[in-house]
Amino acid sequence: MEVSTILLLAAVLLLIGGLILLTHVGRAYTPTEGPRHDQHLATKRRGDRTMTDVVAGTAQERVIRWMEEGQAVLDSVRGMLHERTQLKMVAEVTQKEGERLRHEGDQLRAEVSRLTAETERLRTERAESAQWFTALMKEAASRLRIEPPPA
Repeated sequence: MEVSTILLLAAVLLLIGGLILLTHVGRAYTPTEGPRHDQHLATKRRGDRTMTDVVAGTAQERVIRWMEEGQAVLDSVRGMLHERTQLKMVAEVTQKEGERLRHEGDQLRAEVSRLTAETERLRTERAESAQWFTALMKEAASRLRIEPPPA
């Protein structure tokens, strides 16, 4: 499983957990169940409140803070997914460009090989022509021997 998928699943699980916790903490304050002991404690004067009120308030604050932080985590996950998509597109373009350059390199190597063979053929032909011309000149010189006039 990819890292981005794992991060997204973790963020979703964190949000679900926060909602469950908020629902659990919020039950003490729901009017549909009738008055509960916790509700009576919540309406007491500040000095009369018990430790349960403080813990419930702290838990509710933590859940709210956790949900706010969860939004930041989700934004980070979205950013990572967007960045992953962009990097994937860049990688695909780079891969295509690399493939094109490899193909072009293969063509250039074939052209260099062809030109090297052509150059070697022309060198051989030039050497043969030079030998032929030298032989022709020697034969012509031997036929045209001019003898020096008598003195």
